[in-house]
Amino acid sequence: MALMVFLRLRKVRQYVAVAFSSLLILSSGYAFADSNVQPDVRLIIDISGSMKKNDPKNLRVPAVNLLTELVPEGSQVGVWTFGQWVNNLVKYQAVDADWRAMAKTKANEINSVALHTNIGKALETASADLEADSSNTHFILLTDGMVDIDKDPAKNTAERERILGEVLNRIAESGAKIHAVALSSNADKTLMDKLAVKTGGQSALAETSDDLNRVFLQAFDKAVPQEQVPIEGNAFVIDSSIEEFTALVFTNSSSKQVRLIAPGMEEFDANSSSEEVRWYKDSGYELITVTQPDEGEWVIDADVGPDSRVTIVSNLQMDVPTLPSNVFAGDVLDVNASFFDEGELITDSDFLSILEVDLSVTDEVGQSGSRAMKLGSDSVFRDQISKLKNEGTYIVAVDVDGKTFKRRFEQTVTLRPPFDFELSVVGGDQPMHRLVVSALSTDILLEETSVFAKVKSPDGNSLIKAVERIGDEARWAINIMPEAGDGVYKLAVKVKGVNEAGEPVNLKPKVFEVAFPIPMGEANKIIAVEEEAVEPVEGLDEPGETVEPEQNIAPDLSEEATKMADFTHGMEDEKSNEMLWVAIAAGVASIVALLGTLIYFVRKKKAAQEPEEEIISDEVMDELTDTSAEELSFEPEPELEPEPEPEPETEPEPEPEPEPEPEPEPEPEPE
Repeated sequence: MALMVFLRLRKVRQYVAVAFSSLLILSSGYAFADSNVQPDVRLIIDISGSMKKNDPKNLRVPAVNLLTELVPEGSQVGVWTFGQWVNNLVKYQAVDADWRAMAKTKANEINSVALHTNIGKALETASADLEADSSNTHFILLTDGMVDIDKDPAKNTAERERILGEVLNRIAESGAKIHAVALSSNADKTLMDKLAVKTGGQSALAETSDDLNRVFLQAFDKAVPQEQVPIEGNAFVIDSSIEEFTALVFTNSSSKQVRLIAPGMEEFDANSSSEEVRWYKDSGYELITVTQPDEGEWVIDADVGPDSRVTIVSNLQMDVPTLPSNVFAGDVLDVNASFFDEGELITDSDFLSILEVDLSVTDEVGQSGSRAMKLGSDSVFRDQISKLKNEGTYIVAVDVDGKTFKRRFEQTVTLRPPFDFELSVVGGDQPMHRLVVSALSTDILLEETSVFAKVKSPDGNSLIKAVERIGDEARWAINIMPEAGDGVYKLAVKVKGVNEAGEPVNLKPKVFEVAFPIPMGEANKIIAVEEEAVEPVEGLDEPGETVEPEQNIAPDLSEEATKMADFTHGMEDEKSNEMLWVAIAAGVASIVALLGTLIYFVRKKKAAQEPEEEIISDEVMDELTDTSAEELSFEPEPELEPEPEPEPETEPEPEPEPEPEPEPEPEPEPE
């Protein structure tokens, strides 16, 4: 009955047919009021010599071509390359047919011959014209290395600090976003993360071609959100509201030729000649754009690879607030979806009531949970996501079933720890290790945050030290020196803080080791210290008593529930032996008491023989009130025969400088 009403409304008011496509803008990063604002995308590509190793097939070229084909007409787009110098490879201007042709030609000039990795200069050059409000500007940074402007490690360290301060602050204050893609595990991950988090962008590691396709598309979707229809069994349905669709089909070298079959069984391929079909083929993918497509089911006759998609253009818009790229444990994400026709909110209950709108969350290992979104009295579909606890990237999708059509839109969010830990080597003639703790979440009360480190020296002695805050910055640092001579030092770190809601924020990374003397090649290396694993994710939060999740992201707890039930049942069965258990407990308590007395005297004797540790000031002692020894403990070590100190693991040798080829990049003229 509802569907018949819907069809009658479609005849009376044509916005119903158009409304189908509004569902596609679910993940649109723009509010409806901003729908006429053109995307501003600036691609910054590393061409340093190490790219010969980390991108041997030069996949940066098809990535640029993919961007060239996907960006909408009229978007402002430019491409910069950098090594020691920075070049504006593809002129920054409005996208049209001439620009696309020029961009593809210039992309073939991307190489791997530059001598340095001047990330700071590249960001400065590409952002030189930023205005006060540049929230629609997105930088996509592709690099495989670390800040490298000079052979002197001290200059590289100073430049990195300048990027994280002066350069990053200016871009963040403008509202622009940086999406950082690391093309190698040797890249400066902590730098990439800070660039992304500070600006509201995203960062990810892409070591394979499949990774690069996925990560690049995620970054592109943040910059240019696009509506989609789902691909199901190599088929997708086009309805009468769709004016154009673009099928992106990822392939491999062994894939058969891609064919597209229309509802009327007409076939298209890369050699087809048609005014309505534009076909582009590149390494690893094919892109097919069809204007004024026939209504019905289309079939992709090919080995369709992961991340393939069909995006559409239609004349009805759905508005949904942008989800942040980065979230922290405890954050609640509001997901709202509403539909507009020619700028007017659709409030017709007959139309809205036939829509089945589901929200789903999928983690990195494929676990997912979903449930129906609720339609409110204000004609807006609403739901919330919370209780995400496992760090990583999640896909947040809204699937719409309109009986005669389907839609899907995806966004990605990354759950991050509230603090970042990085270890580096600093100093000149007497180098030392340095641990820096940075607050990533802006919700942390810095004045209420304390950081402590327990340092265990090679001779077995331990000392708890306060990690000092750096001025008024959201960073704390401690230098680790060989105070007890050469060997391996172990550090256990504890962060105790409070967020703006008054809730405690405690974090403890895994115990890590540093070695003295410092091995050669460590001077310009920065290592991220991993956090300890946290509790499993639960996924979707309950918005009300009437809504139950169809599937929970959390691991199935039914087995644990069964064990608990069996345990409880066992307790009831053993009730008759209660007096026996009491007697056993009394005996155990006596043994524990005797052991406690023995341990006390042993420890007292041992303490008299060991040298006293450095006395901690009363002020620091007050801060340590709630920081027990267990919280800063190391893994228990068996008291066996002494073993020789292990040799510190050697890091990979730094990549050799490329052959002294003449660098094709002209030095920019002085301003």
